[in-house]
Amino acid sequence: MNLGLVNLYVVTMLIFISPYTTKHVTRNSTTQDVLRIMENAGKVRRNSNEVLQNENATVKSVLKKPQNIKSILFKKLRAMLDLNKYRIRNKRRISNRQLRAENSVAYFYGHEIIRYSNLDLNFDRFTISFWIYAEGGQQNNAPIVRIYNHCSFVELSALSFGIRTIELETIVYFTMTTSQSNSTSTIKSESPIKIQTWVHIAGSYDGHKLVLYVNQAKVAASYEQKGIFTSNVYPKCTTLDVGGDSENHLHYRGAVDHILIVNEALNHRTISRKPFVNLKKLFVLRENFESKYNNGYHTVHGHSPGLIKREVKSEEQVEVKLEIPKCGHAICDNSEVIQNYVTHPNTYMSLKKIRYRVVLITQDDRRKCRLTTNDIQKRHKYLVSVFNRENIHLHLDIVKFRNSNLCNKTVLISCYRPCPDDTVHCQQSIPVDPVGCDRKCTPDKLNNGHCDIECNNPDGNNDWDQGDCCNPKVTDVTSTCYDPKSPYRAFIEERELKKHLNLSNKEALVIYPVSLPANFLGKSTYPWTEDIYGVNGGITMNYKSFLPSSDGKENVNDIIHELGHALGLWHVHRGVSEVSCTNECIEDSPSMITGDLCSDTTPTPINYKCEDRVLHHRQCNGKNESMVYQNTPYKNYMGYVTGSCASEFTKQQRARMHCYLDSHYQRWQINSVPPSTIPLKPSLVSYKNKAVCDDSLASTGRLW
Repeated sequence: MNLGLVNLYVVTMLIFISPYTTKHVTRNSTTQDVLRIMENAGKVRRNSNEVLQNENATVKSVLKKPQNIKSILFKKLRAMLDLNKYRIRNKRRISNRQLRAENSVAYFYGHEIIRYSNLDLNFDRFTISFWIYAEGGQQNNAPIVRIYNHCSFVELSALSFGIRTIELETIVYFTMTTSQSNSTSTIKSESPIKIQTWVHIAGSYDGHKLVLYVNQAKVAASYEQKGIFTSNVYPKCTTLDVGGDSENHLHYRGAVDHILIVNEALNHRTISRKPFVNLKKLFVLRENFESKYNNGYHTVHGHSPGLIKREVKSEEQVEVKLEIPKCGHAICDNSEVIQNYVTHPNTYMSLKKIRYRVVLITQDDRRKCRLTTNDIQKRHKYLVSVFNRENIHLHLDIVKFRNSNLCNKTVLISCYRPCPDDTVHCQQSIPVDPVGCDRKCTPDKLNNGHCDIECNNPDGNNDWDQGDCCNPKVTDVTSTCYDPKSPYRAFIEERELKKHLNLSNKEALVIYPVSLPANFLGKSTYPWTEDIYGVNGGITMNYKSFLPSSDGKENVNDIIHELGHALGLWHVHRGVSEVSCTNECIEDSPSMITGDLCSDTTPTPINYKCEDRVLHHRQCNGKNESMVYQNTPYKNYMGYVTGSCASEFTKQQRARMHCYLDSHYQRWQINSVPPSTIPLKPSLVSYKNKAVCDDSLASTGRLW
């Protein structure tokens, strides 16, 4: 009854009050009396249940004491009746949207769902963005934004953004099924979000790739879906719901603001800056729950969500967040953050103990394959001595696998094409020598007892030279057998190997010492890529890096180099040798926003020699240029100098490694206390009643 009185006040304020009503309403009138009187006056054409469904949370928050509601209602009615200037001469109902104040957000109490039915949601690509302020104690699965096809007789295309609770931590998920897919894809954030904190969520789909962003950071991706999201056959079947899933009785509790939908898959750079700027022509929906946007939602479950006012709008949180530089990918590429690490080393670069695992593959009978436990232990001692200087202590765990078949495989890191534009071989990751590309495979060469390289492919009737190239009696199968079905196949693709071993990088960094193609030393997963926590992350190293070199000297710098990449370091020659002369990241002078993003490593081209002076030739705008570089960081671990010449990291490189350990790899650390904030001076966000409110950027544990 109390809620009815509240809503009665709202409705009464919004309709024309006749003299008949004035005459019959008294101080002692009950709710039902007023409803009956107004109905008799012909001014109300809806029942009390419909009135309840139009509850306004702003009014409800004002009327906190139930015993005063009737008195307040009568006073407001009398004031309105006495002052003709406040009369509303339009008899139509005024919705919550017209009562909205600036900076209002929608608040869902755990039972409201609103629907947008008149939107054009039939698109083949899209980006969806919104802000949430989630409360604690949610249902285990709390959908927030859903687009789905409600016609049971057509395709079941659907997508949903929401939050779930896993091991007492709240994570964000994005699930989708296209009209052409038979299965559902779900991607989620590995690191939890903070409750009662504004969080930005976005997702995109470009026809084949599904991407999830949290706080402008790319956190997950999937290639399982394909084709258009919804078809145009039944355009009125697709609707947008906000607040939950009424069919499965799932509801979200918390605030939602600034929902934006565009019919284009925006890239990471656009989303990580200020999303959707200058994209008005692409808008499908722009909803910030303020009066200037009238998107016509209606309630399908419970009451309308409450509209509450906040002092700092959610979209202004973008101003509080740190800017990612144009040549960077994550918060730890911001120069202000790194400078704070360097300035306060005792606070932000205290000793961090991290776990890493080295995979040791042996024969089925446990005999040595390529390495021994002793080989790995020796390298570990040297690595500890190097990284201890950077206040990073490495804790080793050796993971053993018995598999004689894997012992004899060479792992392919990237795709090799035997001939130009040979996409067939590329798709199967076959490292074929380009010799023979100019020769044709003739029928007389097939199954002739000799491996003919021009026939060693799956094209037509060739069938890998009809078995000759995988026959150990006629050829060295370790270098010629490419047939994926042959037990003598000498090569295995990197992802295939990692899938077989099934080791996650969530709790520790995984290193795979394997046989790699000639002159290939290793490959590391950068912190800002989507594979860093899954089975496809980690470091794939040439096993020879764990053995002494031919002259008997230690050969461990390759492992240090790849560990540097895993902890967020670029090559020192990135700004000269790895970008074109017209690229915005070219480094002409020491900089924290171009090149390797470290100003204490001077620009340098690739340098394989242990000497400072480097002559570099390049072609720019059709002209040949020669430059001499001096005072270069040729002793830096992130260069290409081998042997004992490489011996140092710089202060800013050290700061970057610690920053990525704080922001991305908290679960790798032993007995660590996650930082509450990214190192940054507080920002003033409001000043009211002689009180100052400040804010700092929270660490999400995974900021790409």
